[in-house]
Amino acid sequence: MGGPAHNPLPPACTPELTSTSAADQNSKNGTPCPANKLVITPAAPVGAGAVFSVTVAYTGRPGVHNDGDGTTEGWFRSDRPKGDGGFVTTEPVGTEDWMPLNDYPAAKPTYDFYDTVAAGKTVLANGVLLSRTHHGPDGQFPGGSVTWHWHSPAPVASYLVEDSVGNYDLTESTRGGIRFYQAQASSLSAARKAKNRAIMNKQPDITRFESMFNGRYPFTSDGVVVGRPSASFEEEMQTMITFAGGEIDTDTLYHENMHQWWGDHVSEASYNLTFFKEGLATLGEFLFAARTAQAQAGGPGTKAGRRAFQRSLVKQFNTTYASKGTFWAAAPSNPTPFGLFSGSATYDRPGIAYVALRQILGHANFTRALTQIQRRYGDRAITEAQLEAGFRPWLPTRSAACGSRLGQFFRQWFDTAYPPGGGANRPSITGPGLAGPGFYTGGCTR
Repeated sequence: MGGPAHNPLPPACTPELTSTSAADQNSKNGTPCPANKLVITPAAPVGAGAVFSVTVAYTGRPGVHNDGDGTTEGWFRSDRPKGDGGFVTTEPVGTEDWMPLNDYPAAKPTYDFYDTVAAGKTVLANGVLLSRTHHGPDGQFPGGSVTWHWHSPAPVASYLVEDSVGNYDLTESTRGGIRFYQAQASSLSAARKAKNRAIMNKQPDITRFESMFNGRYPFTSDGVVVGRPSASFEEEMQTMITFAGGEIDTDTLYHENMHQWWGDHVSEASYNLTFFKEGLATLGEFLFAARTAQAQAGGPGTKAGRRAFQRSLVKQFNTTYASKGTFWAAAPSNPTPFGLFSGSATYDRPGIAYVALRQILGHANFTRALTQIQRRYGDRAITEAQLEAGFRPWLPTRSAACGSRLGQFFRQWFDTAYPPGGGANRPSITGPGLAGPGFYTGGCTR
């Protein structure tokens, strides 16, 4: 279901904004992006379906990107302690600050990383570590060097490319055919590392749990890197999730790990679809809270546990749905650059929309829809129309009236900006058992 006309200033232009004031945003809105693209013109026309290769010789100094909302992303240098190294976290456009590429979420090439670094340094990248080749001292590396080769067999969206180089402790293990990597800044205290490790050790279990909703884990590896720099946010780098500031927390790990399916395996076709994957990652947090409630009530194998799981999701929806002020004032599918990662329209609103959608379809049909979307669009990008069409076949009653009602649901939740205040100024279509008028009583839901 298409939304309104989208903001003509894409997030890639946010470094041109000098402040977050409304005046500055309006004055820059519609301004073209600066000429920062590498254009390659073939000597002769390239035929349709032909395969060709391009080699780009590039030398540059990695940097940090300053976004219009005051956040930073890119290649962070850490010199505390001296020589600590680099830490990469780049959403949505910071990758262009350290390598030439087509910096757009729907552009998803595969990668091989060959990083030659001073002996003793560690390289962390997407995919699996294939080899480490040692070299003797030379003029560039008096103490010798090592070439690390990481291979990503799955395509990677531009902002999810990971390539941190520094002093890290790296371990790996295999669970259920998936290779799990753990990396922490070597200079962290032993106590801090132990606390981080206790949470990092949960990743295989979190992956198994989230597979129950999304289908099988889509990659051959999964991992976490905890770096020292105080980057503006944590990020779902594909197969190598980044945590900044030397710490990790469980709730955020559920969020970022959910992204491995949503945003990573199935990517957004454009920046305005950021809400689609952030909403599903926020749902991952809601599922964690529900899982905790379920365990406290007796576990997933008990009626009490299953009731507690459901009650937790309903409570989350009802509490968030009661939000007032400007909570509903921005349409998720029509973000402004400076609010792309800082507003309720990106996270909580689409997050509870998926809770409502689960109530409308029923749990089994909701998970079947998610699994089918993963199969159909995995390793590719998805549009808003394709996302919404992926849920439609799973309505319990597939009538024209029910399909029309579902279309209204998506327009209200994804495409509509409401006046401030809450109350009537919010989506009126919710789901059975939730606050609000409900979905449709004519047999559309179970």
